Amino acid sequence: MRVRFAPSPTGNLHIGSLRTALFNWLFAKRYGGTYIVRIEDTDKDRSTSEFETNIMAGIDWIGLNYDEGPDIASASGPYRQSERSYQAVIHQLVDSKQAYRCFCTEAELAAEKAAADAAKQPYRYSRNCRGLSEAEIQDRLKANQPYTIRFAVPESGEVTFLDAIRGSITFDLALLSDFILAKSDGMPSYHVAVVADDIAMGITHVLRGEDHISNTPKHILLFQALLPAGQDIPIFGHFPIILGTDRSKLSKRHGATAITDYQAQGFLPAAIVNYLALLGWSAPDGKEIQPVADIIQQFSLDRINKAGAIFDTQKLTWMNKQYIKQLSLSAFQSAVHPFIEPALMASIAKQVPHNRIDLVFDSVRDSIERLDQINTVLAVYARTDDQRQIQLRETAWTDDQKTIVTAVHTAWLPLSEFSDKATLKATLMGVVKTLKMPTGLVFKTVRLVVSGETSGPDLTTLLSVYPMSILQDRCRVIIHSF
Repeated sequence: MRVRFAPSPTGNLHIGSLRTALFNWLFAKRYGGTYIVRIEDTDKDRSTSEFETNIMAGIDWIGLNYDEGPDIASASGPYRQSERSYQAVIHQLVDSKQAYRCFCTEAELAAEKAAADAAKQPYRYSRNCRGLSEAEIQDRLKANQPYTIRFAVPESGEVTFLDAIRGSITFDLALLSDFILAKSDGMPSYHVAVVADDIAMGITHVLRGEDHISNTPKHILLFQALLPAGQDIPIFGHFPIILGTDRSKLSKRHGATAITDYQAQGFLPAAIVNYLALLGWSAPDGKEIQPVADIIQQFSLDRINKAGAIFDTQKLTWMNKQYIKQLSLSAFQSAVHPFIEPALMASIAKQVPHNRIDLVFDSVRDSIERLDQINTVLAVYARTDDQRQIQLRETAWTDDQKTIVTAVHTAWLPLSEFSDKATLKATLMGVVKTLKMPTGLVFKTVRLVVSGETSGPDLTTLLSVYPMSILQDRCRVIIHSF
């Protein structure tokens, strides 16, 4: 079994393309097949090496390792269409009378289309050049008239194929136009290049987005024309379209669609893989959080939906948070490191003892949904005493809060210089019990004294970062200001 992901380098890797890449990768991994990446760059005007680099980097970042591709030599290559010649295939079709030269000018074709539009009919090429005699063709060639090569679609009949996801689909050939195989500059069209490549690479399953369904009858005709009699054509399957939350086709107006945007915001590859796998496919066990190994073991085409799948950034963000929380402390620190502002980290180092830095990161691990939020949650540890005092001087302390600060200071006096979270929490709960005040009020007051903020990381973790002498000093400063 051989499958391929075949992007065109005419734009950055986006959500829709990545899901196609992922589903092909999962299918290959599930059934022990070969996963191929092929760059379809026949569009010379729009294809760029920068976009190709972006696509390949995105696949690598997500972790979709491939068996064959542009940078992996194999007998099935090359894996860039611009590096392969399709002239022999095109000549084979012309020589066998399954394709022909079309000398119609752009003006003539535009007039045909305008007439069809005026009649409110779908445009279909008139086939004016399909019946040219060999003498007429040679005369036009001698006159150096430019031409394209068109496939001679049968004038009647049907093409029926069994879609691996959608079931039986039938197309009426009478409605299909003679499509172009080679442009006037000799460049192959998408249709002939993709089929020739699939044959050369031995592709057994063509799995792609539903926007390619209308291309499938053309490709089946080409497979039938080019493959030896009796050789099976690939199995086709078409994934559902991805929609925005308003149920229209996903686009930039719904927010970020490029994978690099999500990478820059601090989404984890594992979270994206998990979310995209469930975007049109459902796991038999119904679980939402699925390690990739579990997804591979359960993946099958018969559990892919036909209806459009809704891409919800909020749901992806929620899932990303779950994956962040699962990281070990060292893995979390490594993941956020590229996002941390050096100046902020330098400020934290001045306020927090070196041997307590791990606790700083441990305290914020459950607070962020994306890695790029790390600077916001770390900022509380970078504030100097002067910065904290400015805000505290503006605080109107209630009598209850004054009582709380005094009681907490007293309760902390017997504690060791560095107390663990359990001890710190037990001490605070003792204050709550003694004063008979709400836990929320006590905790909020202590947080304000220590950090100058009313919200932030887990309080006991926050307290455990600092030496007890500093915590007591901060209480004394507030008590002296009453």
